[in-house]
Amino acid sequence: MRNKELLSLDKTKVPSGAFASVGKRLVVGSTLQECLNPEVKGRPGASRTLLEGGEFVNYRRDMNLLRKAFGLDLRSLAAFRVGAALFVLADLILRSFDLTAHYSDDGVLPRAAAKAYYAGNAIYRSWDPSSVSIHMVTGSTAGIALIFVLHALAALALLVGFRTRFMTFLVWFLTASLHARNPLVVSVGDDVFRVMLFFSIFLPLGARNSVDAALNKNRADESDLTYASAGSAALYLQFIAIYFFSALLK
Repeated sequence: MRNKELLSLDKTKVPSGAFASVGKRLVVGSTLQECLNPEVKGRPGASRTLLEGGEFVNYRRDMNLLRKAFGLDLRSLAAFRVGAALFVLADLILRSFDLTAHYSDDGVLPRAAAKAYYAGNAIYRSWDPSSVSIHMVTGSTAGIALIFVLHALAALALLVGFRTRFMTFLVWFLTASLHARNPLVVSVGDDVFRVMLFFSIFLPLGARNSVDAALNKNRADESDLTYASAGSAALYLQFIAIYFFSALLK
C-alpha cells in the first residue's frame, strides 16, 4: 500500500506491536496517520521513532538470528503432534492391561496408599500432585476405564488436529493426572514427555496437516514455515537442560 493511501486511513488503528517504516525511520503510533506524519510528533499518541538508519538493519538482523536459533518448522510440529498422540494411545493400551492392579483401590496402590506415599516424601510435602489428579476421584476399575477412554478420545482428536490447542492441554492434564495416580510405575521418560506436552500447549501444533488448518479460512502465508516464540525457545531450552544436567550429574 502506497503512503498516499495510508495517509487516508487516519482512523485505522495500528495493531499492538506494529510499526511503519518511513524513510530510514521505524516508527509506531496509535494510527497509521501518526506513523507517517512527523508533524504530529510530540502530541498525545504521536509516533515515536524507535530505530534510525543502520540500527534498523541491526534490529532485523538480530531478529533473524533469534528466529533461526529458536524457530521451529511448522511441518515438524505437525509430525510431533502425530507422534505424541500415537505415543499416548500406545501407552494407554499397555497400561490398560494392568488397570486394576495399578490404578484401582483393589490393586497394589489404593488411593489412601498413594496419599500416604506423597505425604511421606519430602519432595511432595509442599504440594501433593494427587490433589489435582482426576484419577483419584474413583477407585473402581470401571471408573478408571472410563477416564482411560476419555484420555484416548482426546489423543485421537490431537492426532487429527481437531481443536488442537485445547486437546493438547487436555492430553497433558490427563497424562499428568495418570502419572500422579501411581508414581511407582512412572519413569523419567514419562516425566520428560509430560513436560514436552506442557510446552506444546503454547505451540501451533495444528498449523499444518490438521483438521484445524483445513477449516481455517484465514490462514497466513503458507510459504512461511518457521515459527519462533517464547514457547519454541522454552522447548529448545528444555532439551538443552536435559542433556546439560544429565552430563553434570554423571
